[in-house]
Amino acid sequence: MKSCNNRMFFQGLFVMNFALTLGFGIVETFFTVFLRGFGARGLTIGIAISCYAAAKILFGPVMGTLADRLGQKTSILLSLLLLATTSLLYLFITNLTCIIILRMLQGIGFAMYRPAVVALIGDLVGTKQRSTVLGTFDISFYTAIGTAPLFGGIIKDLWGFDGIFPSLSSLCLLALFAFLFAVHSLPQETGELFRKPGRKPVQTTRNPSVRYSSNRVFSGLLIYIFGRSCGIIVFVSFLPVLLISQLHLSGTETGIVLASTTIITAMMLRPMGKLADCVPRKALVVAGGAAVSLLYLFIPSVNSFAEVCLLGIGIGVFSGVAQPASSAMLFEESVQLGTGFALGIFNTTLNLGFVCGSLAGSLLQGFSGISSAFYGAGIIGILAVVLFSILSKSEPVQESVEFARPIPGLHRVGPDFLKRLYSPGSK
Repeated sequence: MKSCNNRMFFQGLFVMNFALTLGFGIVETFFTVFLRGFGARGLTIGIAISCYAAAKILFGPVMGTLADRLGQKTSILLSLLLLATTSLLYLFITNLTCIIILRMLQGIGFAMYRPAVVALIGDLVGTKQRSTVLGTFDISFYTAIGTAPLFGGIIKDLWGFDGIFPSLSSLCLLALFAFLFAVHSLPQETGELFRKPGRKPVQTTRNPSVRYSSNRVFSGLLIYIFGRSCGIIVFVSFLPVLLISQLHLSGTETGIVLASTTIITAMMLRPMGKLADCVPRKALVVAGGAAVSLLYLFIPSVNSFAEVCLLGIGIGVFSGVAQPASSAMLFEESVQLGTGFALGIFNTTLNLGFVCGSLAGSLLQGFSGISSAFYGAGIIGILAVVLFSILSKSEPVQESVEFARPIPGLHRVGPDFLKRLYSPGSK
């Protein structure tokens, strides 16, 4: 029964993350069109879009620190309430000023949400299971991102924006109920594993030199994710332009390329998470990150739909190789600084990479053509991987850290079809 309750707890969090990501993914797909309906043009659209990312960048460390003080459960609940409330308010807005304020509040909500969720899951599993569980959990994000444009398009065609924002509100409420269900299903004896308010960074037996080495690893991870996020935003933003303008692909073909990359990444997360629990994680991060960056360099050379599909699949595969390992390394290094605070800094770096990558890609496209944007993304990604490899050279042994006791059975979470597909012989 305990193992069943633990799986129900994780699956509740899985549904919560999927519903939240799907709802906002649907809105993001058509948000620019929505703004134009209010008369927004040019700079106004840019402000409305950028204030969301700016809020996540500015409030990331602050909300992460707040999560350390309030506790993970309270932080997740507050963020879900904020996101659900702002989503409902979209149904009543009448001007652009209100939209900009709501976007900022949603950015603040996500700045609190992600560090608390990752910290909660990381605390509740043992070191040897962490990559598997975090990789499995990230499937909820990638499947939602991959399917959001499809669901959003269907909803918009049927009901227009009168259906988009009620869908967002409904999915936010579903996420809230899924979280409450997850907390309710958690066995009483494991409730103490929620991070207590005011908990200090975990104490360890490390000497100062090893602690300094740990900070170098965390710095390397920040550089790595900055390079990866620059590449991701260039790939998502400029690939459709390249495919339509130069290869003359249809919108459907372009959508297939983008969706296949995301779906392949999602499929790789669980098996690569299991692998990352058995082999050195740094090697997977370096191999996956370097391969993705190299593939970016080949994008301008593609000549057909088949070739770009192969490149997209390759990018999806190697993104899945690196993701679970980097997530586990991030959590294990962040406990030294206060988990919420460190994860908040990480998410700030992630969003800063999105902003800088978008600006750099636009500048490169303006000066040297769209191909240069992909060359720039590849070079930045390779440099980030090299710096990560150098900084994490003296990676400390993680078993010296005093982690929370794992919940029995949590490593076997996940949909049954995934378990049969990837681990047919598992117990």
